Amino acid sequence: DVKVNLTESSFELEGFGHHSSVRKRYVVNVRLFGDVLPQESSWSAASVGRLTAMLQKAAPGTKWSRLTKEKGGSKHQLTSWLDMQERWAE
Repeated sequence: DVKVNLTESSFELEGFGHHSSVRKRYVVNVRLFGDVLPQESSWSAASVGRLTAMLQKAAPGTKWSRLTKEKGGSKHQLTSWLDMQERWAE
């Protein structure tokens, strides 16, 4: 089971997975760079522990220099954000 809580300023996820026959609890709490509209955003879970989130910015047309409010690297895997950022930069 996966639980997601999306607010105007954060994306929180809690879920359980199995690795080497051991059940593990995973928690992600990301403070977003800017505000989003939770009611217009969505997420979906897929196989192999993959989750996709589509976040609708509260101020359309604004560019975020990064996904997270904090500067520096994130301990969470955010490869899709980086892929999309490069694609939109073209």
